[in-house]
Amino acid sequence: MYFFADTNLGKSILAVQIGDSISRGERIHPLRLQADAQQVVYLDFELTKKQFQNRYQNVVFEPYEWSPLFLRAEIDPENIETEDLSFEEFLNYSLEKAVAESNTKILIIDNLTYLRNETEKAKDALPLMKHLKQMKNKYNLSILAPGTYA
Repeated sequence: MYFFADTNLGKSILAVQIGDSISRGERIHPLRLQADAQQVVYLDFELTKKQFQNRYQNVVFEPYEWSPLFLRAEIDPENIETEDLSFEEFLNYSLEKAVAESNTKILIIDNLTYLRNETEKAKDALPLMKHLKQMKNKYNLSILAPGTYA
């Protein structure tokens, strides 16, 4: 599933709520969406670990207690060792490696716009969409990918 909206409208927060809900097997209120508790891989291409921690605190500003089934990963563009791979090839490789190693069936990619140069142009997003579709079929994935597009 892809959902799109302008910036700062809550796409990332909703994606995290959905992932957290699935990792706990709890329903999102007031929605009637529920799934059995299962592992979720949340790939964060926007926030650092500290920024993510600051965004998701409880009402007394203590760190939120995440389910051990909620796995968050981020990419550090400064530490990518891909002499023989393009950035796009490295991302495709990394996405597939994260899914294969975790054996997850739920993948959340936030923010999809980050993953490709000029992703808002359909011709530039197509290779990524094709790769995600191949992964979906190969690993029987459910993929949620919020993004901002013009």
